[in-house]
Amino acid sequence: MNKFICLGAHNGDMVRVLNKLNTKEVLGVENINWDEIHLFEPQPEHSTTLLALQKVDNRIHYHAEAAYIEDTSMDFYIRGSLGNIGSTLDNKKHSGDIKQIIKVNAVDFIKWLENNTDSNDFIFLDMDIECGEYYIMTELIKSPIRERIDFLSIEWHHGKSTTWLGREKIIEKEVNEYFGNRLLNHDLIIKNVINNIRR
Repeated sequence: MNKFICLGAHNGDMVRVLNKLNTKEVLGVENINWDEIHLFEPQPEHSTTLLALQKVDNRIHYHAEAAYIEDTSMDFYIRGSLGNIGSTLDNKKHSGDIKQIIKVNAVDFIKWLENNTDSNDFIFLDMDIECGEYYIMTELIKSPIRERIDFLSIEWHHGKSTTWLGREKIIEKEVNEYFGNRLLNHDLIIKNVINNIRR
């Protein structure tokens, strides 16, 4: 099966991006039909939009939890305003003013990946989780489950949290060395779609 997994789905824009993505240019694979689209987003202000997307597209599975490294309940720091949100699980992220702190359910994403994917699946994992990528990738890069991921796109939030001072570059280097040209830039994928629409 072809599975797109989005951590930090926000308002679901990545679904629209995915539907217009030139997979030949970006992934080197033509005409991918996505069987499952998994959207992880704990920000409650996006739930109505994401539930509506799920209702009209049976490929979409909305998960109202945060992707993390264990199954737990934890504080979620809502930063910025709707439309420009940099909300995070990382309490030492320092960019953007904290507007609200709420409790959310977090899931052990590596365990979820193991239980909900198969070694024969084609998996494209996208991640824009405001410094949470360092939690996930620190563990994922050590796990044999990493072998299931065909393509990975990340927006790194380098220098935006004191949690990762001195470790960011090490984590990014390990991820880059393992995934090589299968590691993509989240923002460049969006730009590819915008450029294709304008052509």
